[in-house]
Amino acid sequence: MKANGLEAKAGRKRKHRNIKTKAEFESRNLVIAKFEIKKANKLWCADITEMEIYRRKIYISGIIDVGSRRLVGWSIATHQRQEIVQNAIEMAYYRCKPKAGIVFHSDRGCQYTANKTKAMLDKYKMQSSMSRPGKPCDNQPIETLWKTLKQELVDISKMKFGEAKLEVVKYIEMYYNSERLHSSLGYRTPNEVWKERLE
Repeated sequence: MKANGLEAKAGRKRKHRNIKTKAEFESRNLVIAKFEIKKANKLWCADITEMEIYRRKIYISGIIDVGSRRLVGWSIATHQRQEIVQNAIEMAYYRCKPKAGIVFHSDRGCQYTANKTKAMLDKYKMQSSMSRPGKPCDNQPIETLWKTLKQELVDISKMKFGEAKLEVVKYIEMYYNSERLHSSLGYRTPNEVWKERLE
């Protein structure tokens, strides 16, 4: 066809493949029977979610204490670089002061497999645990929280970043942790159960 000056009317388009960056470190899944944990500061689950706001997206990095369902650490930004995760870890650590050996569970996203994140977990004497590839149910506690937040939070899709961030913080601290009753907690709030189950 080329020799005769002809071109195909249709053809296969090249597919651009996303190249995944190699994880700087990975951990095995240490979580067994997560919903049987009834003590605070034993297992934390972490993840990042995104929501639409005015002309951009907002990213929320959260850490939930599985024993109390309390959101112990969070960070909100217009990016999802590794600092958003590290800021949430730092908040959770200084608010809760867990004993050495607490399990910190996450997926295998690049923010969690970064060397700087690993160094922070080592500094605070936390055990890193990661979901098995293709098994999001391993991180179900925080995934359930995101689903709840997106159902109950006021509509932030038309808000600019500052206003949207304020609404997310208000939802977390003034409602979810302090007022929202959970059937799995005997219709009590995460803050109430946190105090009761803290060793």
